[in-house]
Amino acid sequence: MKKRIITIVVAAAVLLTLSTASTADAIGLFGVSGSGVLVRHDDGYIITGPLRDADGQVVGTLHGTLSEQTTGFNSCPFTGTTSALCFPEPPGGWTCNLLGGDTTLNFRGTIYDAQVNGNANGHFASVLCKDTNDPTSYGLTIFMWSTSHVPPGEFPDIFLLNAGVHQISPTVFKWSS
Repeated sequence: MKKRIITIVVAAAVLLTLSTASTADAIGLFGVSGSGVLVRHDDGYIITGPLRDADGQVVGTLHGTLSEQTTGFNSCPFTGTTSALCFPEPPGGWTCNLLGGDTTLNFRGTIYDAQVNGNANGHFASVLCKDTNDPTSYGLTIFMWSTSHVPPGEFPDIFLLNAGVHQISPTVFKWSS
């Protein structure tokens, strides 16, 4: 249920934000899923793992560095404000850190270098959110903007990852979607 609420909110924010783009621009929005690990480092996380299709077959890999744009799990990704109750679910809400950084997606040899969107100005943002009632349960939403296969001046390809995250040690987290 938690993941579904975040997905609905994220999808609505994406549609509202992308509706301002010129209709002449081809918008590529691709959902990705998989599982892997986040490893805590200085000011963020290293993310890695295989990406899977709807049948569960491995179709690629994700690797990158996510840097914290805010700290202390005190931000709301869609308003850019400080809020302890950013989302209505779970009871008590989520608290979030905004994320930026760089990722590489490799789909069977086709490589997309992407920047992680950490925009906190009332637009959608990449986030790691903590369930205020369960200190080991998190939600991860990453918007990865890639222009590596898009003609100059065109709207970038956007890869969206929504995942549940569970802390398994002080520095290692398991994500899956």
